[in-house]
Amino acid sequence: MIRLSNDIEIPQIGVGTWTLRGETARQIVLRWIVQRGLITIPRAKPNHFAENLEIMTFSLSDDDMQAISTLNQNLRSNVLNDPETFPW
Repeated sequence: MIRLSNDIEIPQIGVGTWTLRGETARQIVLRWIVQRGLITIPRAKPNHFAENLEIMTFSLSDDDMQAISTLNQNLRSNVLNDPETFPW
């Protein structure tokens, strides 16, 4: 299990066959988000910029998308998402 800062625990998953193709776990997750038509603004270190752009060079199959989607537990790690209570 991975414990987030707000004590939410999420199962640690292997990315199995996806990494056999050479993609990193970060790339697979970013690709899954983008392929669902969502916008993501990943925080990245300079050495991650090129890696993040490489998600546009591959796609996940429908089976891959479904397998990743089944991992959803409807948990959110951002507890400071209300602009009225955010400590600006």
